[in-house]
Amino acid sequence: MKQKENEQDTIITNFITHYTVMILEIPMTNQEKFKYLTEILY
Repeated sequence: MKQKENEQDTIITNFITHYTVMILEIPMTNQEKFKYLTEILY
């Protein structure tokens, strides 16, 4: 059971990391980037 939770956490972390990298590569102001990240995370 614990193993399954860890896998899910890893998937979520990878997903967030992937999106963070994508967003950071888009030319935007830092404020816009921050807004995007907060919308994804919450």
